[in-house]
Amino acid sequence: MTLTPNESGIFNNLVYLDDIHWSYLSGLFDGEGSIHLQKRKTKNGYTDWSLALTLCNTNVEVMEYIHKLFGGSLRCDKRFRGRKDIYRWSAWGYRADYIIRRLHKYLIIKKKQAVVAMCFKDTFVGRGKKLTQDVIAERDRLHRIMSQLNRRGEIASA
Repeated sequence: MTLTPNESGIFNNLVYLDDIHWSYLSGLFDGEGSIHLQKRKTKNGYTDWSLALTLCNTNVEVMEYIHKLFGGSLRCDKRFRGRKDIYRWSAWGYRADYIIRRLHKYLIIKKKQAVVAMCFKDTFVGRGKKLTQDVIAERDRLHRIMSQLNRRGEIASA
């Protein structure tokens, strides 16, 4: 299934899932998923920003179900002999934003990351439009917060 944005930028042709499905999916994302903001410099010196959502699992049926529901990218990372392969699903931009906004009310572990992601996506002004210094500063701030929330090891304070 391919998602296409309507005029408001929200996907409107996704199979409608009931609360039980969204709560199940949020459990998968809480345990095995990742919400992150990516920032990189382009060849011509501009900063490119994106919102990404990933989910990893060794159960191919679950991962194919996620891919069928949401589209995005699904790949298999081959493991060493005797280890299960890992399936990695990813979505970016409007697709990731749509999913995060639907999962948000059910998330527990990644609720703060979801809030930061939604605030980040709200700073988007449209392709090709020059960003103001205020928007750039806000994206930098949100990127730092997300990095801290996703940091491994010590407990992150937000």
